[in-house]
Amino acid sequence: MRLHDSALVLQHRLGGYRQFAPPAALARSCEAVWVYRTPPLGAGAVHRVLPDPALDIVFAYRRDSYGHILDAGLFAGGPTTTPHLAAFRPGREIVAIKMKLEWMRAALGLEPADIQDATVMMSAVEPRLADAFLAGLSGRETIETATTWLITTVTRHLAGRERSDHRTRRVAAHALDIMRLTHGRCDVGYVAGQMGFSTRYIRRAVDRNAHVSLKAYAQTVRLVRAITMADTLPPGRLSWARVAIEAGYFDQAHFIRECRAVCGLTPGQVLEERRSEADDAPLM
Repeated sequence: MRLHDSALVLQHRLGGYRQFAPPAALARSCEAVWVYRTPPLGAGAVHRVLPDPALDIVFAYRRDSYGHILDAGLFAGGPTTTPHLAAFRPGREIVAIKMKLEWMRAALGLEPADIQDATVMMSAVEPRLADAFLAGLSGRETIETATTWLITTVTRHLAGRERSDHRTRRVAAHALDIMRLTHGRCDVGYVAGQMGFSTRYIRRAVDRNAHVSLKAYAQTVRLVRAITMADTLPPGRLSWARVAIEAGYFDQAHFIRECRAVCGLTPGQVLEERRSEADDAPLM
């Protein structure tokens, strides 16, 4: 897939899911771009989606036998605080931009708590964005061109909004970026030291703009990182002890405890569910 003559970089794949690094135009506000093609008829799957402290701008649709897009909708998916089982209907395609949590107010005029653990029609929360995107569809887009159009529309929607950011949002964004870059392997003291602010100020800035504690955010990022690492390893090469250490846990037992606390399952059980779908869908 290409965007403005620059290839999107594949970060992760699992079944029909593909996650790409953010495009340059959205690098400050976006964590990733992802697409999903559901399995063919009769090959549906269910797997456990992990907690995700982010905003998803999601374009979901199906195609008729001629390839025309039907039942198209643009949605806003709020941050998810608990794992959930997702059932995939055959014949669906999904294109999404995963926005950084602290950008929800700029993107939609909402606080994270407003649509936490919920998905709503974009027309109900930001009709201008929904209208601009849906009006530009021809109904014959490929999944690649649909992705490009979503990126273009969101980029235009956010143009100029960063210049009006409040200082505390910039502080929160920097603090959360440090957590993302370290995959949750640092504490608030380290973040404060890197930024030259007190830990109290950092905590308040993050809570005000992202409605999450930096500690809870780090725990979620670390857990997702560990499970994502395990996704890429064949069964014969998977060592949970090594995954735990590389993800930043004290040991394997620490990893298992946190996974059980968040998901209600062991890491092995989570991975088995996530691998229940055959990984044979074509790349973009």
